This record gives sequence, C-alpha cells and structure tokens, in this order.
Amino acid sequence: MARPRPPKAPALTPEEAVAPFRTCTRCSVTRLTEHYPFSARGMGGRLRVCKPCMSAYSREYRRQAWKDPERRRRLLTRSGNSDYKLPKHKQVARSVVAWAVKCGDLVRPAICEDCGNERKVHGHHEDYSKPLEVIWVCSRCHGRRHRKYTDGLA
Repeated sequence: MARPRPPKAPALTPEEAVAPFRTCTRCSVTRLTEHYPFSARGMGGRLRVCKPCMSAYSREYRRQAWKDPERRRRLLTRSGNSDYKLPKHKQVARSVVAWAVKCGDLVRPAICEDCGNERKVHGHHEDYSKPLEVIWVCSRCHGRRHRKYTDGLA
C-alpha cells in the first residue's frame, strides 16, 4: 500500500519563493521561511508545510504503520534500519560501539587502519564477543575484509 500523500498546494510565485515568511498549507500559520523543511521539489527549495506539521504527520504515519507488521517491516527497511535482521550478538556489538563512540570511550579516527587513506571509516569486528575491539577501516577495505572471510582465505 502506497503512503498517502498530503493534498498538493497551489504553486508559489517567484516573489513568494524568496519571501522571508510563508504560510503553512496545513495549519495556516505564517512563519519564517527557515521553519519549512528543505525540498528539491518545492519552489524556493522549501516545502509548503511547516516543520511542526510535517513532524506531526510523520509521527502519525509511523504510529499507524507500526500496527501492521507488513508496513512496519517496509518502514524499517525504507529507513535503512536493517539491524533487526542481524543475529543478536552482532546487534549488541554494533550498539555497544555506537554508544562508546557517542560517550567518547572510543574515538573514531579519520584514517583507515588498512590503507591509511583519510576517509569516513566503519567499525569492523573480528570477534563479536569482544565488542569494543574494533578495527576502523574505510568502505573499500571493509568490503575486502568481508570478501576475504567469505572466500575462505582466513
């Protein structure tokens, strides 16, 4: 079932698009333009619905979707949260690392431990029973490590 879309608002004129204020098409409150979410589709780069109305809409949609198991699965997959498919020990290891990074107990370096390039790095676990023993590798090296294990070389 497709996600219900809000009714389309009338198009903005070019003068309205750059105006410092806009009127929300849902609640009819006039707010500063910065109170409207960015959108490539909207004229002036912003939606016609204010952030509080959009948050309320999203919250209600998620509440309704959560009641239906099929929609809940699609919602989780669409948001990129595929951890629910992982074995429990891997979920625990990921969450322990995420919490340690957030608290400052683990520091995510800016360089890859394998190739030494300065890129965004991922945490790789050699042993999930030791969740804080993480090797920080770039996406390319992370893929190489996993291919090495699946090929039976290690």
